[in-house]
Amino acid sequence: MKIQINDLLISSKKNFEYFLELDDVKALSIDGREVRFNSPPRISIKITKDIADELYANVDIAMNVNINCVRCLDDMNVDTTINISGKLVDSDKFSEEDVILITNKELDTKEILEDAAFELLNDNLYCDASCKGLCQTCGANLNHKNCNCDAVGVKIDPRLEKLKDFLN
Repeated sequence: MKIQINDLLISSKKNFEYFLELDDVKALSIDGREVRFNSPPRISIKITKDIADELYANVDIAMNVNINCVRCLDDMNVDTTINISGKLVDSDKFSEEDVILITNKELDTKEILEDAAFELLNDNLYCDASCKGLCQTCGANLNHKNCNCDAVGVKIDPRLEKLKDFLN
């Protein structure tokens, strides 16, 4: 769904609210990582117009997704709400402040969803606080099985030997 910004600017109203579910979005791929939606993401958008006719948006994206743990790569379920807020600014007038970019006088809810998914992936979520991750030698998931890589005596670069003490 795209919200026509011109319609808001010519309106005498100062507050606008939109509630929608994006039924057509099943998954997003961001930087090689996939976000799979278990249910349609729900988006709540509140736009206010100030006295200078500048628009500000507060967007809440509620989503239930499957993503991979960043340590062990197991699937995990995440139920979260992400908030994105800022001034609505045309993409050719981008500045450093907190802004939500619009293109061709339209606010694209799919772009907002992609931003929220990107923010979720940057949180580096773990399946469990005690996740052991993957063996750096054989790649085994240490949450499910033990490996013998340490016992076999894998040769460690002598310059990095001190780092082994750091983990203990």
